[in-house]
Amino acid sequence: MTGYIQAFALASVENIRATDLVPYARNIIGMMPDIMAEFANQVDNGHYPGIDSNLISTEVVMDNVIHASKARGIDVGVPDAAKSIVRQAIDLGYGKQDFSRLAELFRNRPRD
Repeated sequence: MTGYIQAFALASVENIRATDLVPYARNIIGMMPDIMAEFANQVDNGHYPGIDSNLISTEVVMDNVIHASKARGIDVGVPDAAKSIVRQAIDLGYGKQDFSRLAELFRNRPRD
């Protein structure tokens, strides 16, 4: 949901109405059940093939959103935090694996 709200903020500074994003959001939501099922299978099997997308491409998209947001004066705290986790996974050698690989990274993070 934070990504959706970030999109509203970015759209508004470009004079795009939030309601104009709804059709795109519906398309994304329509894809989510299949993506969630695939990610669940990957996590259960400990196999993260990264065929359609991987953490490297995810980081590129995040960089684009962060750059566009910063250039327009929009806070990037949440996307920066998310990107730092993706960057950590890439640095650990998981860049060509799927986004679902982050589940293991979360599970194995040191606790405070």
